[in-house]
Amino acid sequence: MEAARFQLTTETTGERTPLLRTVERELRAAIGEIDFDGTALSWDSKKGRQTRPFAFEISKDDADAVTELAHDPAAADLVRFLTLRFIQQQLEGAKDPAFGDLVFKVKRAVKEISPERRTRAVETLQKMVARAAYRRDIAAAEAKVEARRAADQAESERARAEKEAALERSRPEFGRLSDSEKNMSRQYEALLAAMGGEPQLETFVDVGGAERRFTDKRREELLSEEYAKEREEKPELAFGDLLERFMQAELSRQDWFGAKFVRVTKYDDYVNGVDGVLEWPGDTPETSVRLAVDFTVAESELVLSKKIAKLQRGARVSYFRSSVPGARGRTRDLSLYDVPMVILGVDRAMLRQTLDETKGDAEKLAEHPIRALMVEQAAAQVGPQVRELAARLVGNVVGSRHAVDGRVRAAADAY
Repeated sequence: MEAARFQLTTETTGERTPLLRTVERELRAAIGEIDFDGTALSWDSKKGRQTRPFAFEISKDDADAVTELAHDPAAADLVRFLTLRFIQQQLEGAKDPAFGDLVFKVKRAVKEISPERRTRAVETLQKMVARAAYRRDIAAAEAKVEARRAADQAESERARAEKEAALERSRPEFGRLSDSEKNMSRQYEALLAAMGGEPQLETFVDVGGAERRFTDKRREELLSEEYAKEREEKPELAFGDLLERFMQAELSRQDWFGAKFVRVTKYDDYVNGVDGVLEWPGDTPETSVRLAVDFTVAESELVLSKKIAKLQRGARVSYFRSSVPGARGRTRDLSLYDVPMVILGVDRAMLRQTLDETKGDAEKLAEHPIRALMVEQAAAQVGPQVRELAARLVGNVVGSRHAVDGRVRAAADAY
């Protein structure tokens, strides 16, 4: 039997629960002037004032049943019988001589209730207890099914990751850069350095405080060490480095998107998953249009699904140096939030084919099909994000309970 003393009083507040009030009312009705505080009984007898510990404990199911019935005015007789029966059992079980007179009075009160109503009370209690047990069984079964589903999903993801890793290992020719590709990677690295290199976090004196920049710089250094070690263990990651250098260099010197490509810090690459930002200049840095970019050669469904999830929440760039001069003609440093984002990627075979065909020649790459592929990928990803943003703006301005102007909704859907 699970003790349910907590059903009588709320320990933290001392409030009287419905069950406690019911017990106290029936005690007074059956016995007369008596005080019950949930832990002791006090009453007047021929021997004077009597006080005895009285822990009124019943099973949780019975306590719930009485409490539930107490809210139903039509069940007053049932509540009275059940409560008196529980009180009688408790008094008799205590085996305290001082309770003798109290037990007699309670028994007399029980007999006052007709046998038919007593029988109906017992049957009602049994049904309620059975329903409570059934609900518990259902809840336990649902919890077991959910736990099993989560375990199966985790096992499925693990098996898929192992399968993809095994497939990768079975293709050694795709696992490492060739000598010519290593040379091409070094050439692009040198080209990027000549273009000015990536911005250094510590130079963003107008973004955040000194303490934040120090903390972020330390995190950047730790992640750099982790990724360097990972690249030693997984040589195939060099393809990602090659694509990143290739895309950063070509977007910086080609006019594929009609925008200025702005490189970002290693911190934003590691922490926020952004490799760069396309910026269409406005009159000021604040009015410029921007699109965050992430490059990938990943073929793993798991990796791609994680990257695609970023499109739903927008990108953050903690340290961004705009290509548009500020009011005084100086570069403007700021943080970007909820920036639309696209993932531009090619598989390793296409990257190799592109490099073999162009050898990194700027004129050949200016008209290469990879340019059209990148633009098409960006357009396909930006459209849904713009529609989502338009829906949010319309919802915020008009309100969720008001009809949205048909022309505005049609314009958003037609984008």
